[in-house]
Amino acid sequence: LRISPRSSYSPDRNRSRHMARISAQTAAFRASVVMLFWSTLSPGAALGQCHYTYQFIYSPPNSELASPYAINNLGHVAGSVEVNGTERGFLWTPEGGTQLLPMPPGGIRMQATGINDLDHICGWMDDWAAQEVKAFLWDGSEFTFIHSPYPSTRIEAIDVNNRDQVIGSIIGTPGENRVFLWGNGVLTEFNSLIGAPAPRI
Repeated sequence: LRISPRSSYSPDRNRSRHMARISAQTAAFRASVVMLFWSTLSPGAALGQCHYTYQFIYSPPNSELASPYAINNLGHVAGSVEVNGTERGFLWTPEGGTQLLPMPPGGIRMQATGINDLDHICGWMDDWAAQEVKAFLWDGSEFTFIHSPYPSTRIEAIDVNNRDQVIGSIIGTPGENRVFLWGNGVLTEFNSLIGAPAPRI
């Protein structure tokens, strides 16, 4: 049994959510599940007096290596899982279980990296047909794709807020990577907002 912490989120000062991936393997059985657990710290309690509860999130059939990347205030999880050798994004909820995101035409690999309280999910997809790696925002019914403004680069979404604003990075630009904020179809690079470094004194 192997436990690997992946990420954490703190909605308030006294309650935090954490995720870990657990892998179990025997000669006859192999499964990868995500353990989602909550800790609650009462006011005035010592740090070591946290109370934990947990929820196992099982991989879909014919899949393995489930990896959680984000959790929202509802306790819903976004992540990625290998299905028949192909990386796919997933959404997990207590009501619906683990649901795979659809793979758009031309896509060969997908990773879901962020989720907001509307269950809108961001991430990135390797589009073999278009020969590009592009970011996406999934609203539960359709994808909005975010393309890099530079040739021969890849753009990856990292997180999304409740206004459907996406933050991420453009990788492979000459000399540096670039951080971006996207919202309502407009992409803004943070690098362009940063002036020249202050001179040393």
